[in-house]
Formats: sequence, C-alpha cells, structure tokens
Amino acid sequence: GRNGGAGVDMFKHVYRHQGPVARLFKAVMRSDRVRERFRSLLLAFLEGPLSTASMEREVRLMAGEIGSEMPWHCARWRRPLSVAVWQGHVDRMIAFTHARPDQVRAQLDAFLKSPVP
Repeated sequence: GRNGGAGVDMFKHVYRHQGPVARLFKAVMRSDRVRERFRSLLLAFLEGPLSTASMEREVRLMAGEIGSEMPWHCARWRRPLSVAVWQGHVDRMIAFTHARPDQVRAQLDAFLKSPVP
C-alpha cells in the first residue's frame, strides 16, 4: 500500500513528481497506442496475478510461513508488540487485497479520461 491505504492514487502520485521514471511514464503515456496497451496489461494483472484471490493467497501463505516465529520475534524485539498486533497487520493486508483492485480500476479510468499533459 505504499504507506497508504487502498485508495492511494499512484497515477496522481507519479504526475506530481519529476524524477526520471515519472518523466518517462508521462512521455510514453502521450501515445494513444501505449495508453491502451497499458490499460489492457493493468486490467489483465488485476484479473490474474494481482487479483484479490491471488494476493490474499500470497499474504496468507507468507503469514503461515512466519507465523510460528512471531511469538519469539515479538518477545525478543517488541516490534510488533504482540502476535495479536502482528495479526492485525496481516488482517489489514488482506483487507487491502480486497479493496485495492476496484480503487485501481476507478483511478485508471479517471487517469485515461484526463487530458495528456
């Protein structure tokens, strides 16, 4: 979530910056053909590897792999303070996987309808 919630608009974020990646993205987005290809690819990712089901599965898999270590980790490092706090972080990631795809679709639509700078 880039230190933000599911509603963070990365299109607006990129357009506010002037770094080399942002400049390159802005330049290629001037092409209607590239914009359509970008749209197609992003929507395919949201239906496939970045779908809610796929991302939730990955979060649960990773949490399952480290879950047995979390009591020791929390006791030793106190970050997070407890397994319950850690589980809250996992739950927020799962909630993010459910909310983010619809947010991205809406932001993509708004971005593609906006005039090209």
